Amino acid sequence: MADRPQDHAYQVLEMGPTAYHPSPDSPPPELQRASSSTSSEDDDLDDADQQGHTYLRADTPTKHDIRPAWRSPLALVAALAVVVLTSALSAALTAVPSLRQSLLPASASTLARVERNLSVSLNDYLHARFDAHDQVVAWTMATGEPNYVPQARNWDAKRAELGMDDSVVVVCLDEACMDECERGGLRAFGGYLVAELPPPTSRRVKRGKERGHRLAYLKFLAMLEMAQSGFPSLFFEGDTFLTADPFPHMLSLEDPSWDIQFTEDIGYVVNFGWIFSKPTEATVALWQLAYDTYVKHNEWDQLLLSNVVRTNARESRGEHGDEHWWFRDDLNLRISMLPLSKFRAAHTESLNWYTPEADEAEPVMNHLTAITFPNRQFYPSAPLPLLRLAV
Repeated sequence: MADRPQDHAYQVLEMGPTAYHPSPDSPPPELQRASSSTSSEDDDLDDADQQGHTYLRADTPTKHDIRPAWRSPLALVAALAVVVLTSALSAALTAVPSLRQSLLPASASTLARVERNLSVSLNDYLHARFDAHDQVVAWTMATGEPNYVPQARNWDAKRAELGMDDSVVVVCLDEACMDECERGGLRAFGGYLVAELPPPTSRRVKRGKERGHRLAYLKFLAMLEMAQSGFPSLFFEGDTFLTADPFPHMLSLEDPSWDIQFTEDIGYVVNFGWIFSKPTEATVALWQLAYDTYVKHNEWDQLLLSNVVRTNARESRGEHGDEHWWFRDDLNLRISMLPLSKFRAAHTESLNWYTPEADEAEPVMNHLTAITFPNRQFYPSAPLPLLRLAV
């Protein structure tokens, strides 16, 4: 890996997809339109509402009636069969995420995938639909005008093709996003449509400003509240593309050595486009610090986060030099950096900061960060008027 370039050499780049964000002075339309958080919607969990519970009948044998029955050879065979079937079912649930989803409680299956009740918190939305002990919430942020939902839909389709868990959530920044998610069958959370924004600071720098104060603020708020929810999470930007299930290629949730896994950026410490997090106290402390820092001094998200990570931090390459870690002892925070050979931001290769081996396999995740800052400034923030040609 090449040495990290000087800061001024990196100023021509801007990471991540462009996005349109309304002025904080203009609230999104129809904010009060809400529907019950328990409304029914067709999805892949339809069969779950057919599950019920078997209750004891009035003629259930007493304890004295049951004990002699277990001495019967037929009863022993039946018990053995139950054990075998239970083991087989457990293995199937582990191997096939969609089967596990179909066996969620009926109450979860009847909840709308798109939550239009804006009073529902992110914490309540997640706990009503997922199991914090068994599922990683994969999430992203999007607008519907302009429409960035198709990128999330493509990511979700690839997720399904790879057999990954059905746990993708789009955090919507406008009503149009929620409409698009509903049409495409995606889960969507809209609670941040009514979030109160702090005033932008006067010290705000130009870099990253085109993304808008609203997106940056809500991104740090969502990161903090996701960590506080108790769910492990995978944040992905819309320009990340999978070639394989990424989880076997990252440190597992059972591994106690880490709190957060970031992708390498080289130009900056971390890249904001792919973040795998545990809901630990250290993770919450990091996002609380990042959130508070942004409120005090608005700054491009990736630059701000990189500065937060490396302040008072120790950097390590591991015992054999084949790992990369950052430690913030004051937060008890342990950050593992994912290898570029498997999780690659495209600009690191296009700028010759990283050179793959000749026989190196395709990365598990490609992050197409190759649009330069000047080009991004050229893009209009609204559609240009059509020119009328004289005939």
